[in-house]
Amino acid sequence: MRGTLDRIENGTTAVILLEDVQKELSISLHALPAGSEVGAWFRIDLWQGEIVSIELDRSAEQHQQERVDSVLAKLRSRSATSRFKRK
Repeated sequence: MRGTLDRIENGTTAVILLEDVQKELSISLHALPAGSEVGAWFRIDLWQGEIVSIELDRSAEQHQQERVDSVLAKLRSRSATSRFKRK
């Protein structure tokens, strides 16, 4: 299952949004892999609602960044002039 680090609360709790089940998971900040930051993607294995393993998913992060870059490029390539004339 995949999830993304949505936010850090009170400097001690990490809130991960689980993509497959559309739920939030709150865990200790110390349980995250080294190098984790807000927006990071993880591969997570759960068993009976508890995390069995969690690891950074760099390929998912790269894929999301490529999607964002693509949308921004489309927006920037649009004509800057308006079709409407001022009176």
